[in-house]
Amino acid sequence: MHDQSDFFDVAEKMSKASSLMPYELLKESMQCKNESDIEKRKGLIEELYTKIKDEILRLKRNQYDSITSKSSDGVTSIENFMKSKLAPFVYPLMPTFCNLVLLLLTIYFIFLMSESTITQQILYISVVMAVVIYGTLMISMVSLVIIKKRFNNSWLNWMLFFLFVLSPLSLFEGPWYRGIIAIVLIIAYGFYAAKKSIKKSIP
Repeated sequence: MHDQSDFFDVAEKMSKASSLMPYELLKESMQCKNESDIEKRKGLIEELYTKIKDEILRLKRNQYDSITSKSSDGVTSIENFMKSKLAPFVYPLMPTFCNLVLLLLTIYFIFLMSESTITQQILYISVVMAVVIYGTLMISMVSLVIIKKRFNNSWLNWMLFFLFVLSPLSLFEGPWYRGIIAIVLIIAYGFYAAKKSIKKSIP
């Protein structure tokens, strides 16, 4: 705007930022690049610059407050807290935690398998598999339900989800084939959730 930059450099920067621009700003940036009259082009760039500053302020005002976990209307919610506080900290640690749990389960599993009957071996194998499948499905469900908000709200879906959350309790007591039953029920819930509980697209 102050004749301190070559216009081709400015046009190149606008082109690189075009994928981030709203439609109206993109249309005005195209008008700037297509304008051959230097004075008119300077005026268009000044208007575009003002609107870009306003757009930055608007986006900042609607942004989540990472310090207080509040949204633009000043309301603190579980969703805001998850996005601003827990997600950046928990998600990077989740693979490491899962690998550590699997390693400990493997060591414990090998120790138990060395001195056990056939039914006990089946129980140990099925319990370990149930825990692994449950953990994988739980991570996906938490992400879809809380972070991505793709859960169909109904009393049946919520009831089945809470039963799924509490399902590991059934592994502590019961017949020797309880691990197999748990695997079948967890997989069945996974298929049900994919068909009925999870929305196909974000609204």
